[in-house]
Amino acid sequence: MVKSDLIEVNVQKARELERLLETLGCPDEVIGKLGTDLSDLYAGAVRYQQLLDNVLKTPPHDRDRLNDLLVDLHVEMGHLRHHLEKSVELVWDVAVDLEVGQ
Repeated sequence: MVKSDLIEVNVQKARELERLLETLGCPDEVIGKLGTDLSDLYAGAVRYQQLLDNVLKTPPHDRDRLNDLLVDLHVEMGHLRHHLEKSVELVWDVAVDLEVGQ
């Protein structure tokens, strides 16, 4: 998947998540934050998988390529960590609200 495809997937997932969260009655603030974080995590996970696959396919003697890939992997992992940290509590809050609302 190329970068432009990942951007489209991110936008599509964000819209789907926003519709779901609206249906669940989540506040607008939660919808915006959680929709963005979860869709970024989805696209980031795809990117992470691609990078890791490329690392594993790179011959050990190609140190320059491995270095570049590992730097890119590090950046993507930081991106994932950022969105995970922001969304973990929000996801839990939505789950608790669903449980309480039953």
